[in-house]
Amino acid sequence: MKTEATMVVSAKSGKSSAMRSRMSAAVLFCRHVDEHGRISRPIDFRSAFVHLGSRAMLDEAAAARGVHDVYTEGESAEHPRRTGVFPDGATRVKEIRGVASGGLSTDSPVM
Repeated sequence: MKTEATMVVSAKSGKSSAMRSRMSAAVLFCRHVDEHGRISRPIDFRSAFVHLGSRAMLDEAAAARGVHDVYTEGESAEHPRRTGVFPDGATRVKEIRGVASGGLSTDSPVM
């Protein structure tokens, strides 16, 4: 079964885009983005981050078929509940786990 994780870093500050472009990625997102703008996935996101929810995409034709789990840092989890948006610099990780179907010893198929 394949597991894949992607990460989204929110960048919706009140600063102008020109001002943001002068700031290095290391200053804006020092934990998960290096000075060249390369994003790294947090290794411990399943244990250190808050699980926001899951969604199952079971359509056989869907490119993203699987169970989608979304995580964020604890300090970022409350902000969208109050404001409707993630705070500037919030990190979200979306993990997509593959699904398979088959029979069990009870002869009942499962997904």
